[in-house]
Amino acid sequence: MRIPSRLRKSRLNVSGNSSAPASLEEALEALDAAGLDPVKLRDLPYGMQLRLHRHGDSCRVNLYHSVKKGVSLVGAGGSPRLVESAREAVSEPLPEGAWIGSDEAGKGDFLGGLSVCALCCRSGQERILRRLGARDSKGMSREAVRKVALEVRESGLFPYRLEVLRPREYNAAMQEWKARGGNSHDLLASMHAGAINSLLEAGCPARELVVDRFCRPSRLRVHLADGAPRLTMLVRGERNPAVAAASIIARQAYMDGLAHLSEELAVDLPPGSGAAADRAAARLVAIHGPEVLRSAAKLHFRNARHLTGDPS
Repeated sequence: MRIPSRLRKSRLNVSGNSSAPASLEEALEALDAAGLDPVKLRDLPYGMQLRLHRHGDSCRVNLYHSVKKGVSLVGAGGSPRLVESAREAVSEPLPEGAWIGSDEAGKGDFLGGLSVCALCCRSGQERILRRLGARDSKGMSREAVRKVALEVRESGLFPYRLEVLRPREYNAAMQEWKARGGNSHDLLASMHAGAINSLLEAGCPARELVVDRFCRPSRLRVHLADGAPRLTMLVRGERNPAVAAASIIARQAYMDGLAHLSEELAVDLPPGSGAAADRAAARLVAIHGPEVLRSAAKLHFRNARHLTGDPS
């Protein structure tokens, strides 16, 4: 994504929203961080026209800036849903001061474990995260995830905490939660809270917690430490650069665990829960027996029940 030099120098205040993108460059970074893959089509008076694309949807938008109004975005055809996502990406304010972004990886993957990352970001550092490539990890290649995760960690600017459960630990924890009347959302909430609480104890001066929404906020809040900052749970939380960076680090941790399992069990284990995962799991069972699923897969998934013939 090439940005004209005259736009790189632009630093305009957005009226009434000091934490929203303050220039065309920052707006482009925000759109990219939201996984919208902006491609410049042509220059416009006071702006540019872009093509956006995500998960099979596409649209065109006109992105403008002015001294009085700051950055604004107008739909120019295509998916209305994507236009609205773009408008949210360039207009949603970021928390003031420091905040913690938290996300998970592996929740929808049959094979492998579950990882949660919470990351501390201070006001102004979101620009660094965007420049490092922090965006929705679901739209990134494995190599891109690995590269950005490494660069965010090695920058030394963003304290973070990881909570990781290998499959055997995950399955044991799920049994405990089921015995208490809970489910996978309760387990995930406890992991998010563990990572967040650890980061707060380490001195992150967060004034807000931003978590990619997976349950009701009350389900997570009960696990947070007394006096924890305000909790905000966002649908498509990766629009927030700290959540995006946490998502990428969590995804790399999940993939590292999957690679370790693949080596340990001598079967290439893919992410996801589709046909490729089913074939790999069937091969595991053929080589090691059904019990191997306890240490390689999430037993409450329908995929496991199909393999073992368990109707429960």
